[in-house]
Order: sequence, then C-alpha cells, then structure tokens
Amino acid sequence: LGHDFVPKYEIVDMGNPLVAIIEPTADPQSVDLVFKITGTGHGTTVFKIHWQGPRNQDTCPVKVIVSG
Repeated sequence: LGHDFVPKYEIVDMGNPLVAIIEPTADPQSVDLVFKITGTGHGTTVFKIHWQGPRNQDTCPVKVIVSG
C-alpha cells in the first residue's frame, strides 16, 4: 500500500529565497511527494527536506542552480 512507503516530511531549510523558492505538495499524504521550485534570481541554493517513514528517517538536501 502506498501509505506504507510514503514518508511524512518537513522542509527544514528553505534555502535562499533570492535564488529560488520551494512549495510543498498540496496534500502531504499524497503517494507522490512533488515540490514546485521557482527560480527567483541567479545563483545556487540548497533546500533540505526531512522525511520520516515507518522504519527510517533522514534529511535530503536538494541543490538548485538557477542560471539564465
């Protein structure tokens, strides 16, 4: 079942909003965790998403480079 694999999550580091912003999924219990990332300027930033599943937990860094 999907709920056995989909972790609960929290964006614990929103990165630099002058480079990009991240928006969470509309439904945090969704089977797919989809984030909308919008570039706001040039540069590099890192978002950190902490997830916790039934047996594991971790923090996942997501590096975003915006150029134009």
